[in-house]
Order: sequence, then C-alpha cells, then structure tokens
Amino acid sequence: MKRIDIQCIRAIAILAVLFFHLFPTIFENGFLGVDVFFVLSGYLMSTSKPINILDFYYRRVRRILPLYYLILFLTTLAVQIFLIEVWWYNNHRYYLSSLFLITNQLIIHDSADYFLEFQADGSSLNAFIHCWSLGVEMQFYLIVPFIFIGFSILKTDFLKFIASITMTFISMILFHFINPQFAFNFMPLRLWQFSMGFIAFFYIRTEISAKILKYPIDSGNFRNIILTCLFLMFLPIKMNIPILRILLTFSTGILLTFDNSNDNIILNNRILCHIGDLSYIIYLIHWPLIIIIGSSTIKYSISTIMLIIIISSFLHYGFEKTYMTKIKSKLILIGFLGLLILSNAYLYKSVKSHKFWKNEYPEELQEIITTNLDNIVRKWKPLQECDISDFEDSYKIKNYPVGYCKYFGNGTKNIMVIGNSYTANFVNTIKDAIDEAGNYSVFQYASFPSCYGIYSDDAISNLSLSIAHKLIAKEKLDILMIMSRYSESIKKPFYSSENDKWIEEFNKNIEIYEKFTKHIFILGAFPFYAPNSMNAFIQNLIHKPEYWENMNLKKYDGDIEMKYIRKRLRNIKCKSCQIIDLSPMISSEEKYLLFNRTTMLSYIDNSIHLTKPGLELFQPYFANFANDIFNKYD
Repeated sequence: MKRIDIQCIRAIAILAVLFFHLFPTIFENGFLGVDVFFVLSGYLMSTSKPINILDFYYRRVRRILPLYYLILFLTTLAVQIFLIEVWWYNNHRYYLSSLFLITNQLIIHDSADYFLEFQADGSSLNAFIHCWSLGVEMQFYLIVPFIFIGFSILKTDFLKFIASITMTFISMILFHFINPQFAFNFMPLRLWQFSMGFIAFFYIRTEISAKILKYPIDSGNFRNIILTCLFLMFLPIKMNIPILRILLTFSTGILLTFDNSNDNIILNNRILCHIGDLSYIIYLIHWPLIIIIGSSTIKYSISTIMLIIIISSFLHYGFEKTYMTKIKSKLILIGFLGLLILSNAYLYKSVKSHKFWKNEYPEELQEIITTNLDNIVRKWKPLQECDISDFEDSYKIKNYPVGYCKYFGNGTKNIMVIGNSYTANFVNTIKDAIDEAGNYSVFQYASFPSCYGIYSDDAISNLSLSIAHKLIAKEKLDILMIMSRYSESIKKPFYSSENDKWIEEFNKNIEIYEKFTKHIFILGAFPFYAPNSMNAFIQNLIHKPEYWENMNLKKYDGDIEMKYIRKRLRNIKCKSCQIIDLSPMISSEEKYLLFNRTTMLSYIDNSIHLTKPGLELFQPYFANFANDIFNKYD
C-alpha cells in the first residue's frame, strides 16, 4: 500500500527543485531536493524484495523507462524547434548520454575538461542536464539486488541495520573528502544517501524502534521538528551546503521511520500527495520547459509553472496510468519500450544528419550570427614565429592546456605577461600595442590553468603558481604583467586587512616578484559574466529581442560582486605595482555591456573570455600603456 507521507515528502522535494530552477537567486538551497529523492529511493528499494534480480529489474524498467524515453523524444523535438543551432551540439551530446542513462558520467567528464566545463554549467541551455540524477538512480538500481544478497548473509535485521549504518558513514566521509563536482555526480559516492533509506527500513523491522531507541520528546512533536528541517531548502539564504545536505539526508531517513502520519497536516495533505504522484513527471519535464521558455521574468515563470501542471497531469493520466494499469504482458511492455528506444535512436540520427532540421534566418540576422561565432578568440594557441625552446617539460601540467611564447627584439625592455587563460586571451592585443609603440629585447607570455599570479586556492593553481615563480626567477624583467581572471575564493567578504589570508598571500608573492622585476602591473577585478553568454545572447537575438538589454550586467550588481576583490587588491603593499582596471571601458549607462548595441556583436564568448570586438574595446588603453612602458618606466 502506498504511503501518503512518502508522497508528501516527494512533493516537498520536487517543489524545492522546481523553485530552485525557476528562481535560483532566491531558492538557493532547493537543488538539495534531489538528495531527499535519493533517500526515498533507498527506502523504497528496501521494501521491494530486490533479491529476485530479474523481477526487480523488470519492475524498475516498467516504472521508469517508458515515460523517460517518451519525454527524451519530445524534449529533443522541442530543442530542434525552439533552440537555435549554437545549442544543438551540446544538447545532442547530452541526449545521447541520457539515452544510455549515463548523463552523470558525461558531466563528470566535461567538468574535468578545461575546454568543456562551461558546457556542463547550469547556464548552458542544455535540456538534458537534469537527467544526471536519473543516471545516478538507475546505476544504483543495478547494484541494489547485490547489496541485499550481501545483506542476506547477515542473520538478523539488527545486523543489517548496523551494516547499513557502516555503509552510510563510510560513503558519507568519502563524499565529503573527494572533489565536490566528481562526488556530486558519481553514484558510489552518493550511496550514503540511498543507504540512509536502508537504515530507516531495517530500523522499522527491528525491535530497537520499540525497546532501545526512544524519541527524546513526544513522537508527534519530534516528527514535526524533523519535518521542519526539510523546509530549510526553501530559505532565500544560501546555507552551508555540506551541513544542510547531511541534515536533510538524516531528517528524511528519520521521517521514514514513522508509521502513522494521519494526524500530520503536511504529511497527510491531499494536494501534496497528488504533487508527489506527479513528481517523477514534473522532474522530467520541468527543466526542458524552463530551457525552452527561457527568461526569469514573472510572466515567463508563471507560464512555465502552468505548462508544467498541464503537461504533467496529461502525461500522468493519459500515458503513465494507461501503460501502468493496462499493459500486463511483459512481452508487450518490452516491445513498447523497444519501440520508444528505436524512435529515439532514429531521431538522434536524424537531428545529426538531416538538413531538414536546419533553421533559416533572414540574411542580415544570419550575418550577425555568423560574425558573432567567427569572433571567438582561439585561446591557448601559440603566437606564430615564437621561440619555445627554453620551455621545460617540468612546466607542463598533465591534462591541462598551457600556453607559452617568447619573442626577441633589438630593444632594451624585457617584458613578461603571465597568468591564466586571460593571459592567452589578451596577449595578442598587448603585443600588437607594444610592437606599435617601440622595441623590446624580450617579450614573452606564459598561461597556465588557474594561475592567478598572486595567490592559489587549490592543487592546480598552487602548481601553476610555483611554475610562474620559476619562470619569473629566470629573468631580469623590466615589466611583469599579471593578467588573470580571479576565482570565487577572493570574492568573499572580509573586514580586517590585517587578518585576511588572501591579502597576506598577495603580498608574499609580490615580494618574491619584486626581486626579479622593476615594475609590476596586475589586472584588476573584471565583471563576472555568466558562462555561455554568447549563445544566450544569440538565442535572445532571434527569439526574444525585447530581452536584449536585460542581458547586460547592472553596474551596481557587478560592482558588488567585485567589491572585495578590489578591496583586497588595494591592500597590496608594493611601490612598483599598479592595478590595471579595464572595467570602465566595458561599461555604459550603469551597465557592464555584454554586446555592442549598434553592431549586435557580443563582447564575451561562452567560456567568459573576450571576443574580437571585446578586445577592440581595450586597444586604446593598451596603446597608451605600451607608450608608457617605453617612455615613462625605466
């Protein structure tokens, strides 16, 4: 018999996820609703006699896959019709991974690849990225029977209860000590949340629930307190995610141990119960609808919610209920599922190869689209005719791109530009300005992953920083330019420059550089544009021209985000240092501009680097800068 309280918990979880995706800046903790689903799945799998392997797999396939493959098919059609071609490549990749239920593995792959990480970002119009959790669930279902076969060796439910606790705590510790992006998507490291459901199941089965473990207060009040914890997902304040994740996981497990919720107004609510019945469909369709409809305005958000209600109800009663109740034959179900899979396979082949899907735009609009895409600056590629002979193998970082070039001239200035991908992005513009202004003895640049030049905040940036130290120490520099886009770490507030560890690290590294260079120039804070900005701009250019202006950053918001970076940079103790502030050159009318309002060409590409029109904005600045190098700085 279906437990109403579980359906109500499902409803709370899916509403948290839905509100997070609709209003991510308000419901910042809502994505943790998926964690609640994992606990519920662990409990429900415990009650479904998973030792009968083939029967267990059949029931999971029957419950999940027909609707899943139908919605994948419909989503792909919607992507081809409503999203422009710049989004197709990535959507096709994730469509294919979703067909094989390995979306979570593709996200792990993309997140670890410097050139692909922005494609796994939530800002990408990727209609399949939410399928990562279905991948995790299905991979869990594959091993559930074997876990319970292992449990069957244990003679009592109490021993199984202890084994579940052990599994939970080992997996939980590993989850919190391994790379967060990897752990988030990797099923074995999510096992602790599924096994929390096992704990609840075996707790109910054992006599400890009556004899040993007692609730600290009246059970009804205790349940209400635990239930309240779930609503922390709706708080409009970002909380400590690791702590909140643990709290929600344990709270959900505890709620499952209560066997009677008839007297609880929330856990016996008919509306929530109905939403819980629709929760699987809502999860499958809500993200594609948000992607297709787009925009975060109230008008579009209400439209999205209404469509989610209508479509999920239609699919629940018109499709899900039909095949779940009327298709009894296993052979017919397998044939029906096979037809859905073959339809998806044909559609995937079609969208990849048939010109039928290609969009046609007016000539002027097509030229703007083509020019925007052509203006992407290819980074990490060496400048032509440069010397890399003294670049040692020890400077290379495995699996990460590294850029290096050295030019020799007849002048006297020894100039080095060093940093992360922003160095590779800006270096042509800088070198062109220097070539125009005068001559140098050496001009060189080096770009390393996560190389911020004046601090490090993880293993890769620490390695890059140590290589930067070695390169700079080899030279007697006249000019050192540190050109980097900064990480989230130094955006955090601080109130005392005396005790701020980042300012201390800035000054420590600057002190090292001062031994080898006469003048140091450090790129200041730069507006934090969203990944995939260019594709989003082109999408709105075609479908929502009234939304163009909203894509520019409000200057006030941008300045707030850069506030503490600027404050930290002002506290650098260095007489030979100067901050390069480029932000005024990309601002206009209280906005940080994403695009040129006349030519409709984007200044920022999808990986948050400058396009050719974006770099052109700074040519006058670097021309003056280059003249100063040869005329002002000895």
